[in-house]
Amino acid sequence: MRHSIEWSEQHPTASMDERRGFYRGMRWGMADHLRQAWSDPNGIRIAHELWKRRDSLFTFLIEPGGPWHNNGVETEIRQGVSSTES
Repeated sequence: MRHSIEWSEQHPTASMDERRGFYRGMRWGMADHLRQAWSDPNGIRIAHELWKRRDSLFTFLIEPGGPWHNNGVETEIRQGVSSTES
């Protein structure tokens, strides 16, 4: 995951073909990693959840300017909740 974040920050002007190629490579790499035989119950649970979300994990690679985190969304939700509680 860190490799994909670093790549997106180092290649902000990458072409859409480059972005799609890197995105596909990261998805395949993640799929290979998640298909391992996990023995730890938490590892199994986390791998299962990541597998369900694997199509959206690397969206920031093919959406130029899209953040790799959801801090802004969490802040907006928190502000909305705070204003309704007042």
